[in-house]
Amino acid sequence: MRREAASTLALAATEAALVQHGGPETVDAVMVDGRWLMRDGRIVAFDEAAAIAAARDAIAGLRERTAAGLWAVADAIPGLADRLRRSRDEA
Repeated sequence: MRREAASTLALAATEAALVQHGGPETVDAVMVDGRWLMRDGRIVAFDEAAAIAAARDAIAGLRERTAAGLWAVADAIPGLADRLRRSRDEA
């Protein structure tokens, strides 16, 4: 844990402080069961770019599959459909 980060300067050097107040900016490395998951602030356990690309594709597919259902919602509950449409357009 980076002790010089603004969010951790006043914290006690305990596991509880890390869990309760530490964020990604305070973590340099993570090891679990002897295996590095993060080193120098970078994920090394898997291909992060590939995981993000797969998530984007999954989200796009979900939006495509649910788009037709949105019109059924629009007919049944117009106010809810408007909110769903606005949140989708903002994303």
